[in-house]
This record gives sequence, C-alpha cells and structure tokens, in this order.
Amino acid sequence: LLNRCGMGALTSRLDGLGCAGRGSGAGGARGKRRKRAREDSCSDDEPEKEPATPKRLKLDSTANYIYERLFIQGEGSDVTISCLNRDWHLHKLYLCQSPYFECMFAPGKWREADQERVEIDLPDTVITEKSLRIAFGSLYYGEVEIPVEEVVAVLAVATLFQLHGMIALCVKIMRHNIKLQTVAHYYDAATLYGQQKLARQCCKWLQRVLMFTQSLDLLKSISVQLMTEIVSSHTFFVNQVEMDVYTLLKKWTFISLNPGWSGQRRDLLTAKDEFFAQLSPPPGDSQTSFLETDVGARFAPAFRALRLQYITADRASLIRVKQDNVLPWCWLRDVCWMQWQAMLEVEQRPTGASPASSSGGSEDGGDGVGNSLFNKTAMRCGRILDIPNTHYCWRWTGFNFGIDLLLLFQNNQLMIKRNVSTHPSTHSLSMQEKRALQLRVDVLNFDTNYNTSYFKTSGVITRQLAKDEEVVVMTIDRYATFPMYLSFNMLTMIPDSSLYPTPHIDSLLSDTSLSSVQSRPAALVVGAAGDTATAAGATVGRSRLNPSNGANNPSSDEEELEDDQE
Repeated sequence: LLNRCGMGALTSRLDGLGCAGRGSGAGGARGKRRKRAREDSCSDDEPEKEPATPKRLKLDSTANYIYERLFIQGEGSDVTISCLNRDWHLHKLYLCQSPYFECMFAPGKWREADQERVEIDLPDTVITEKSLRIAFGSLYYGEVEIPVEEVVAVLAVATLFQLHGMIALCVKIMRHNIKLQTVAHYYDAATLYGQQKLARQCCKWLQRVLMFTQSLDLLKSISVQLMTEIVSSHTFFVNQVEMDVYTLLKKWTFISLNPGWSGQRRDLLTAKDEFFAQLSPPPGDSQTSFLETDVGARFAPAFRALRLQYITADRASLIRVKQDNVLPWCWLRDVCWMQWQAMLEVEQRPTGASPASSSGGSEDGGDGVGNSLFNKTAMRCGRILDIPNTHYCWRWTGFNFGIDLLLLFQNNQLMIKRNVSTHPSTHSLSMQEKRALQLRVDVLNFDTNYNTSYFKTSGVITRQLAKDEEVVVMTIDRYATFPMYLSFNMLTMIPDSSLYPTPHIDSLLSDTSLSSVQSRPAALVVGAAGDTATAAGATVGRSRLNPSNGANNPSSDEEELEDDQE
C-alpha cells in the first residue's frame, strides 16, 4: 500500500512537470516564429555575406604536369645529358638550380654552354641510374622520396651536382638508419663525401657497440681507418680489459684476410689462433712479427692504437702476446722498460707518482692531469651488469703498482674501494696512507637496434683514497634498464707525455715505420695497469664477478656528450 501511494505521488509530479514543459515549449515556439519573421523582414534590406575566399591554393596538378611533361617526357628539351649509357632530355633553366650546371652553362666559360648534348663521365661507381633519376627529378618537382637502399648513391650524385638540400636530406636519412648492417658503409660514404658529422656519429656508434656484438659481417666491413679510429678513442667501450681489444683486432684481421670463412662465431677464436700460429716463424728463425710482413703491415695502425702498457701488466697476457708473434718485439720491449721506470717512480718518488700531485689539489684529491692527457693514457676497462636486484663486486686483474681496486654495485650506486686488509699478497701493496685515483665512468643501455636509449657519465673526477676507503662514484637512475654497460677510464700514475708520444689518428695511418719509438702503440704512459694480484678464483686478465642477493633495481640521470646533443 505504501509503495502504491508513493508511486502515485511520483507519477503525479512527473505529469505536472510534463504539462509545464509542454506549455512553456508551445509559448517558446510562438516567440521564435515572431523573431524569425522580424529577421526575415530585415534581411531583405541587408546584402548576403559571401564565404571568405582562400588566399593560398596549392595546385598539385601544376607540379605534376611539369614533372610529367618536362622531365618524364622531355618536351621542349634544350639540352641532352648523357651518362651511364642513358640520355636525359632536360632543360638548362631547371638544371641551373644546381651550381654544377649553373657554372657549366654560364656563357663564355665552358664549351658545354653552347652544346645541345653534354656527356658526363661518372668515375664514382656508387652512382646508379636510379639515383640520377632522383637527383634530376628533384629539380622539376618540389618533393623527393629517397629509398634507404639508394641513399648513399643519391648522396654521391648530390655531392657531385652540389645539391645542398638533397645532401642534408640524405645525411638525415642515414643518421636515422645507423645499424649493424649499414654503419660501416655509412662511415665510408661520409668520409668520402666530406660529411664529418655523420662520420663521427657512425664511429661513436661503433665505439659503444662493437665489443658487445662482434658480428662477423660487421667485422668484414670495417676498414683499417675506421678500426684505428675506434681503438684509439678514449670513449671506446671496452668489455673487460685491453687484452680483449687485442683479441678483437686479431679476429678482425683474420676475417679481413679470410672473407670467405663461413664458420660459426664460436669457432672464430680457434680459427684465428690457428691462422696466426701458421704464420709464426720456425724455431731458430729470425723473429719477424706478423705486422712486419707484407701481408700484415696494412693492419699495423690499428694495433698501434692499443694501450700496450695495460696488456704487459698482466703475466698471462704478456706471454700470450709473445707467443702470437703479431706485434713487433720492439713495441713490447719499450713498454716493459717504461713500466719498470714507472715502478721505480712509485717506490722512490711517491709524492710525484699520483695524478692529484700534478695540480694544486682539493679536498677530493686535486684536479689531476688535464683531460686531454687523461683521455690518451688512462686504462680502459668495462663490464656488463645484466641481472637486476643484484649486488655486484669485482676487480680487474693485473699489476697496478700497489693499489688494489674493488668495484661494487649496490642500491643504484657504483662504488670503488681501495682494498688493503683482505688482499692475498700484502707485500705487493702500497702502504702509503693515501693514493690518488683519477677516473671516469660511463653507463649506457641499448634498444633492440643497438641505439643508445640511456646514457650517463661521471665526468673526470679525482679522489684521494685512504686504506680500505670506499667512495661512491655514481648514482644510477631507477628508470635505467638492464643489461647495463659500464665503461671505466682510470689513472693511478702521472703519465709523462714527453716520453710517450701519442700520435694523431692521421699519423697512425700514414706512418709505416714499426721500429722507431714514435711507432709504438698510442698512449704509452708511465702508468699502471689493471688491479693488483689475482684473487683466488679470478680469471687472469678478466674481472671477477660475485653476484649476491639484495640490491634495489639500479638505474641514471641522462647526461649526453656534445655529439649526442647535436
């Protein structure tokens, strides 16, 4: 009964609202009709407004007409360009958009100005008929589409005809398509056609990627000039230690001399060792190294870019290099002599043996040596952190003039410790209260195409480390993903640049002398290598990894270098 009464009251209210709405609706309709009638009577005296006329109109049909009739069909042609066994019936008025043809057809300058047929010899074999059609067609049509597979050929044509807009477009396409299959080809093209910015980007891409991929096809495509530039750079991401760079160069040399080798990547290490073993002279014969032969001499610049002082600091590596007989013995002899001088420097002149002592000094240990000298002489090493939420602890082995450095990664922080109390060979440690260390750490991550998706650098920093002191080098952002690739440059000695010249990349490529002091590998330094004696269970010449549970997901603020910002 209550429900029935309630529903009835609700229905009555709704009916009342409905009636009021209908009444007001009817009155409103009559008012609207009167207003419309007044507007109609006034509109007879006012002129009707016309829609606004567009002031700009793009006539695609005109551009298409010009392209079709003048370029494709060649109507009204006043000059025939003959190249690559084909005739192009073109128009001087359009061709003169190119400075090349503008100069050619200038009255009184060249004989081609009065000729109706001009033959152009194209010594550059990269140029194709399709790239010529794209270049000529761009002079008749405002839009151009360049296929990625033709971009190098189009760049060659555009450089010849000085089509600057097309050159810029080609460079942009190439910069956005750098990958394993194209990077070496793009570098060679950029070097040949004067695109230094693109060449630097390709080289930098390889400096970060090469040690972590070592694709056989990629190694085959790398020239001596490119490999030399990669290995001589301080931004080269070394995986493990300098000895691994030497091993990479041996693989590259073997692949370059045996391009038809089709084995598996896992078999490459054995194959290249057997190859170089066959080249070794028999016992009692003169010790002529591989790089001193006619076959190996062209690879010498890349091997000269090695920082051999960090290879000779490890016993197993030194023995291996001597057995391979790839490097001239005079290189190793000179480096070992300078290493002995460095050891005496540490023992007898401790106040002058650290990077910090070369400057005024600050609470962090001074400014160290200049960045230029640091970049040329610092030890290069690195590793991969591939497991998130893990505590990492490792060292790089080798004699390091009394300083044992432990690297730790935990809770998003990368730390370094001067280890004294737990070292197995205490007699080889420096007992000085403080030892200076100058270093830089770079961290990056790749996407699926090996393009850098995350990058952070600590910059060059100097620290005075007391015994068993541990310092934080870098805090990595949480949004950085795994695996993370770490690159370290470290210096514990003052390098004497007057005794150890570092040749420029051009001199490395041009100087063929192997026996002179100047022909030693780049960046020989009165300095140290690796870390101190090998801990139990560590692999000589490699880092030792001790993963354990417990560490937050590490990650880093993105701070890019100049080329990255460009």
